[in-house]
Amino acid sequence: MRVFSYISSYKFLKMPSKVLSRSLIPVRFRSTLSPEERMRYIQWCSYVVIAGSATVAAVSLTRDFMKAGELSEGKYGLPSIGGDFNLIDHNGNPCKLSDFRGKWVLLYFGFCRCPDICPEQIERLVEVSDRIMLIEKPKYPLVPVFVSVDSERDTPDVLAKLFTTFDWADWY
Repeated sequence: MRVFSYISSYKFLKMPSKVLSRSLIPVRFRSTLSPEERMRYIQWCSYVVIAGSATVAAVSLTRDFMKAGELSEGKYGLPSIGGDFNLIDHNGNPCKLSDFRGKWVLLYFGFCRCPDICPEQIERLVEVSDRIMLIEKPKYPLVPVFVSVDSERDTPDVLAKLFTTFDWADWY
């Protein structure tokens, strides 16, 4: 209250009657309120506006924090890891997860129309798998699997032609 009484002593707050006729104070209070009462009325209106603004800000911030908390807690969905899958090999035969049980699987994700890197990387994978099979003689067989990321153009016929070209007979 001390701050507002200090502010009311400024000359610019003591408005002439011409300005008061256009002010926000209701007409019925203009003639009956003394300058001190007018200042109290303005103070209370300011309090109401500030309290309302603070309430709106608090509610909106609380909602934002609740949404952020839900996202950080992972309530928006969990990935499906380790489930069964269905693939088609280069001969058109279906492959499932159970076909690869008890085997080491070497996955390669690519596409047939990759001009440079894909065939080179697959040749490296073939070399690595051959070395592992010859040198290490693993307990479980190593099965290389080519997973196409371009299923529209990489049909089983195209994959079969690619596999015979590069002699990848044991690939799925």
